[in-house]
Amino acid sequence: MKRILTLLLCLLPALSACIFEARIDDELIGSDTPCLKVKGRMAFLYDEATGQLGYVPARHEFRTGNDDMSDFFILRCDAAPKEEGQTVTASLTWFQNYEVQKRDGIPFKVEKIADDGTVWLWNGKESIGAVVRILP
Repeated sequence: MKRILTLLLCLLPALSACIFEARIDDELIGSDTPCLKVKGRMAFLYDEATGQLGYVPARHEFRTGNDDMSDFFILRCDAAPKEEGQTVTASLTWFQNYEVQKRDGIPFKVEKIADDGTVWLWNGKESIGAVVRILP
């Protein structure tokens, strides 16, 4: 009986990870700098001195990268993020570990929208967060 109880206690964290989605990262929600964070690691952080931001309204596409696009991420949503709590489905392309990564069909929750067009998006299941900016 003691073995079964020990086994169940060991499996509890794994089972709870399947049931509960991770909350948005405090560092991410506290920053207004465009960035991409994947599984707790910063994949891209925008630097105004060496980077560029782009937004294509017709495609709901956010582009963020350095000047020569050797480091970047592109997020294309199925709809424009307009209100907190909204869910958008997106394809994400980014450069990490010396190669281009691509994921399609990622549901993101719109966690926050600022008056300047900054939008915080979060996928708790995959722990992917993005801060993007809707440009005028």
